[in-house]
Amino acid sequence: MERKTLPRVVSAGRSSLLFMLVLTVLNLAFAFMNSNVSFPYSSYFSMFTIYVGFLSITVYDSLAVGLIYVLIGVCVLSVFLISWFFSKKKVHWFLIAFILYLLDTGFLVWISLSEGFDPAYMIDYAMHAWLLYSLGAAWIQGRKLRYWVEEEEFAVIEEADTLQ
Repeated sequence: MERKTLPRVVSAGRSSLLFMLVLTVLNLAFAFMNSNVSFPYSSYFSMFTIYVGFLSITVYDSLAVGLIYVLIGVCVLSVFLISWFFSKKKVHWFLIAFILYLLDTGFLVWISLSEGFDPAYMIDYAMHAWLLYSLGAAWIQGRKLRYWVEEEEFAVIEEADTLQ
């Protein structure tokens, strides 16, 4: 890959991560409004746990269990948000987001197959695969970019030493 495209790949990874976070929050808002609108490009585990927590509180009057579920879902979303925020400077945050989203994808596959195969989940699988690809590419290319920048800085320092 050309060196000029590396920052764009990293930027695309960050944008994809932020887009997923926004759509997850929108999906949660639509779920709380009892709307049938949902977007496939979101964190399935976070939505599931927050919604189950909400149902535990409102329907089953179990505040403690409901708050635990909501807290787990919010913590997962927080890790994604922290990964997005810090990935601008440290590319290992892409790997953390990748692993977390890989677990989310596993949860999606488990839930969808436990209900029996439904072709409606295929778009969810495709969107999860796309975000996994985007995060993985951003991590790999971000590491290459970091090493190239370090090599250039080292070359500039060596050149300055030889001029003295």
